[in-house]
Amino acid sequence: MGEVALGKTYVHLQQYDKAMDMAEQVLKRNRFSAEAQDILAQASDAKQQGELAISAIRQAIKLSPFSLPRHFHACEIARNHDDYLLAAESSFAIWDLSKRTVHYDCLHWCGYIRSLLDVAEYTDDKRTRNKYQQEALLALQRGKFDEYLHRLDEDFDVEIFGRIMNARVNAIDGKMLDAKKHLVRSQWAIEEKYQTPPIAFIPDSIKVMYDLGEFEDALKLQEVLKNSEGNLDPNSRFLLSKEQHNSKQNFANYQQFNREGIKYYQQGKYEQAKAAFALAQGFAPVNTGVTLNLLQCLLQLLLKSDKPSREMMLECRKLFKLIDDMPLKQQHAEKYQTLRQELDQIIG
Repeated sequence: MGEVALGKTYVHLQQYDKAMDMAEQVLKRNRFSAEAQDILAQASDAKQQGELAISAIRQAIKLSPFSLPRHFHACEIARNHDDYLLAAESSFAIWDLSKRTVHYDCLHWCGYIRSLLDVAEYTDDKRTRNKYQQEALLALQRGKFDEYLHRLDEDFDVEIFGRIMNARVNAIDGKMLDAKKHLVRSQWAIEEKYQTPPIAFIPDSIKVMYDLGEFEDALKLQEVLKNSEGNLDPNSRFLLSKEQHNSKQNFANYQQFNREGIKYYQQGKYEQAKAAFALAQGFAPVNTGVTLNLLQCLLQLLLKSDKPSREMMLECRKLFKLIDDMPLKQQHAEKYQTLRQELDQIIG
């Protein structure tokens, strides 16, 4: 036991080679030590030795499958090294095991559904993608009748969470407009039902917002999370950290070109403004604000031209499709209605 404790200390002190040596010494004498495999997994994970880390944590789970902390470590290690199948297996174990403990939380069920869609999102195989999307949707259906889930939190709305996850399925399939419709309706339903968004809905809402390029909405939800009293589980924290890291450059580019577009528009340089907003849209393909800004530029350019070109008319109609039938916030809806009426008068 002393060597295991020393091995854990070495991991804590980031002395990973010493931790691995200590774990190997323990395993030579007792190959059934799950804790030594944990140490080996965590140390090799930190050293970016993914194959060894995955092998060790799988062996630890095999030896001792009923430890919640071990499965949380497995999820982290698996995602660090793109083994989303292992992450899904351990996410299900976390949900299943937590039912028998004080750590029972609907966040664990949400994490399990999310992990199935992670497998779908990060595979190149269409059959695997379809399989895990269907598994996630079936699990959502079963959740409607899960007595544990309803007993745990009467306020947790499976239907709303289902809309968020349907948005994610659409995003994985590249159906960004459908994804946005599901997401917007889920957020409206949350606003109608709750004074503040429940913690359980926030991580996946932010994930889809980043996928869609709705960066401002994602930032608002991050503020809600920062000011809330609830605690996120490790899997949710990992998701948010990863999404913030992955979208950092896209967000910076979007902000830069959007600011440039606004500056040019205010200067009356509508061609340059339109070009800048188009670049911003490249990083936020269905962002409502950018779409409205582009329509505003087109209106100004059409007003200055003697006759609308076929190209500009097609561009207007393409932008209309991004907003027509889309649930809009009041300020966006009013702006779109005004722009649409003025543009229709010009282009017919």
